[in-house]
Amino acid sequence: MAKKNQSKGNKGKNVIRLIRSVKNQQTGSYSFKEEIIPKEEVNNYVKQN
Repeated sequence: MAKKNQSKGNKGKNVIRLIRSVKNQQTGSYSFKEEIIPKEEVNNYVKQN
């Protein structure tokens, strides 16, 4: 008999990938900066930046 996987509650991802566009002052072009931050810190991070 095969064993069934048992759900261990809500243990999903606790992080968020944040992608921002950053302008280069010398060339005027934009690049993307990718960061991974915890879900709890998203609001504080967005307010600071």
